[in-house]
Amino acid sequence: MIPLEVLRKEAAQASNEREFLVLRPHPVLVVNPTDDDEESAPSAIQFNTMKIAARTNIEDWISQTHEDLDVSALIDDPTDPAMTQGSDPEEMIQGQQVAFVAKREEGNPFGHMITFGRVPNNDIVISLPSVSKIHGYLHKDAEGNWWIYDQRSTNGTWLNRVRVPAGERAPLFDGAFIHVGPTLGLKFYLPGTFYAYLKGL
Repeated sequence: MIPLEVLRKEAAQASNEREFLVLRPHPVLVVNPTDDDEESAPSAIQFNTMKIAARTNIEDWISQTHEDLDVSALIDDPTDPAMTQGSDPEEMIQGQQVAFVAKREEGNPFGHMITFGRVPNNDIVISLPSVSKIHGYLHKDAEGNWWIYDQRSTNGTWLNRVRVPAGERAPLFDGAFIHVGPTLGLKFYLPGTFYAYLKGL
């Protein structure tokens, strides 16, 4: 994970979009906790083995592998997540973290899936009790379109306030808001749009 402010400075220093995209060619997820309650806010997320968004008691990593497809979460009653859409860029940038949507070299064997969930060999590891062990995954198809899949998670995956049906997929568009369970919000940007966003901050 990289602080948003670091990437903003990189975009400012790049002579043009092409130069920035050579350095940062992948789509991104901008991490936005959606609950101000310290007890339920994200305790840790890992992307490419790096912890981010440390807030409170970090969960012990679950030591199961992808052979175990038990994706039951620890919380039985999902709540409808509320979106956090700050309009002040200076306020939004404080403390923001960015994950690049790419496979982890030492991660899971599913090359076409960028997985997220509690299991340590997910590409994006989210240590939250409301997140399933293999919560879902992102996928880019042959036509270049992105999709988000919910892997029958108990507490759900939302795309722009609409829940992705369990075991199904939904098209993931540039600028979409994703909620993983009730407490973690993410915003998805394609590389060019993310560059433009950074230049506008």
